[in-house]
Amino acid sequence: MYNIKVKKNVMSSPVEEIKSRLDIVSFIQGYVRLQKSGSNFKARCPFHAEKTPSFNVSPSREIWHCFGCGKGGDIFQFLMEIENIEFREALRILAERAGVQLGTQDTKEKSERLRLLDLLDNAALFFERALEASEPPKQYLIKRGIQPQTMKLFRLGFAPHGWRNLIVFLKERGYTLTEMKKAGLVVQREVTKRYAGASQRTSFGESESGHYDRFRSRIIFPLIDTGNRVIGFGGRIFESGEAPTQSWFPSVGGRSVLGGPTKGKSVSGGKYINTPATMFYDKSGFLYGFDKARHAIRLEEKAVIVEGYMDVLLSYQSGVKNVVAVSGTALTAQHLRLIKRFTDAVLFAFDMDEAGVKAARRAVELAVRENMQTALIELESGTDPADVACASPERWKEQVKNAVESIGFFLSRAIEKYSLKDAVSKRKIGAEVLPLVARLFSEIERAHWIGAIARRLSLSEEACWKELRYYAKLDMNEEQKRVQEFAGSEGVAGTSNRKVLLERRILGLLLLYPHLMSSIKTLPKKEHCTSEKAGKLFQFIGMQENLSENHADVVNLLDDDEKIFVHELIFEIEKTAEFIKDVAEELRICVKEWEMEHIRAQMADLQIKLRDAEEKQNSDDCIRILGEIYSLTARIR
Repeated sequence: MYNIKVKKNVMSSPVEEIKSRLDIVSFIQGYVRLQKSGSNFKARCPFHAEKTPSFNVSPSREIWHCFGCGKGGDIFQFLMEIENIEFREALRILAERAGVQLGTQDTKEKSERLRLLDLLDNAALFFERALEASEPPKQYLIKRGIQPQTMKLFRLGFAPHGWRNLIVFLKERGYTLTEMKKAGLVVQREVTKRYAGASQRTSFGESESGHYDRFRSRIIFPLIDTGNRVIGFGGRIFESGEAPTQSWFPSVGGRSVLGGPTKGKSVSGGKYINTPATMFYDKSGFLYGFDKARHAIRLEEKAVIVEGYMDVLLSYQSGVKNVVAVSGTALTAQHLRLIKRFTDAVLFAFDMDEAGVKAARRAVELAVRENMQTALIELESGTDPADVACASPERWKEQVKNAVESIGFFLSRAIEKYSLKDAVSKRKIGAEVLPLVARLFSEIERAHWIGAIARRLSLSEEACWKELRYYAKLDMNEEQKRVQEFAGSEGVAGTSNRKVLLERRILGLLLLYPHLMSSIKTLPKKEHCTSEKAGKLFQFIGMQENLSENHADVVNLLDDDEKIFVHELIFEIEKTAEFIKDVAEELRICVKEWEMEHIRAQMADLQIKLRDAEEKQNSDDCIRILGEIYSLTARIR
């Protein structure tokens, strides 16, 4: 049963106070490009791929709703969905944003996620302090051109030499080895035992001596998400020959746990290592610097994608702030969809050697599939964005400004590679460029590049179009597979059947126009509804003797969670209200259609029961069921 509450003149909870202080449009605008649409705002949904915007935000109702995938809710639901966090975490983040003081919470009562986030933040503090106390890595960063304020802004740090520095630091603050492992900060030591020529790897167990710090003798780059939370770390090897000297470092029995000068004994792994996959960090969906770049990306209407941490730092420092980098992996479609919330244009700044060009090609192909505009920033051989931005910030800005459209870049490169000496060379050039053109969504763009290719290769456009159709056909199977995978994914439009849609529409009409209740003889029964939530609401409405003319009075009788559902229903009707000529007739038709859908569902169930009765040769059941089917058939007619 829906719970009825007494209205209060004061804020009944921190949740309501937070909502009253935060503007939902401004908040969501920090994640998605919203466009004004009447009294509401719309955008392409950040939770499923779509070409036409179906994601709507209602500032008056303080809710959002996607008519494509069906997701919706208030500002809390949005943050929980987009950051993949639980309610308590969203409450903490939004309370900080709104300046609302929450009650103190005992550390033991914190959820596992919040404890691990606190642990990661403490680890970042450890690394930051270590950098402050270690002159060699600090001087290395300064020599590379990183200014102290940039180090502070990005929370750069240093993991000193030694096996258990971070472990002891975190244990003194009440964190366990299990928690450190879950956060990706420690590694469990293994030994190899030999038995008669065979070997077997065995772990040390949960003792402290059986674990060691993952990051040792490395410059640390904290990985920070859009909620300004440290979720992992990247580390660049740095063998300085000197350990930090500050007194804040932990000790055991009065003895410092710090190692002596680095001799390479405790350093392992590649030049760069990253936090492994955790409940917070997934390298396939994380972009370094995105937490600071997203506002600049929206402002500049393009994103610059580079390859490394130093590229991001020096580019940001030089004034090109719409810059991000992948973290420990190649670019993925998930990365691009993250960027697409803010812009459709991406500029790639990869090394211009053979491997870099191949990586750029793969990145462009991915971006074109996501219907994004692509361009390449041409760097001199042997240089990277960090080198250029450090040597001349103005030159870096100019290179970004003069980025070359990607298809034009690959066309010029192919012509340079094969020349135009014969038909075979031209065919090879076409084979490198036309597959990219074939993947373009816009026919105008296709026509533009067909014209450009025809002119550059001294061919007719007709010949280029025929060749293009060949490559488009080759790509069709892969594209169809991608679409089918998308259509079958969770949350995509199609998850709601007709009966569900009719129930939502009936409820929305009754809530927006409560006076129409008197024109309806019967409402759908709770047990016949497709969801418990809809059934409860129908039951609640049916119990009200006199529905108010003002739907807001009805809504105020409900609990917070129920209010969100009701606001979504009303929001859906408001979006189409201008197309409804007769509201009463619309409601009557919807109720009638719902009854027909319910009867069809009953008949389908009876058909199954009839087949079962026939198989069992139960004539009495067959006659009874047939009678019920005929009765329902008559009602449809």
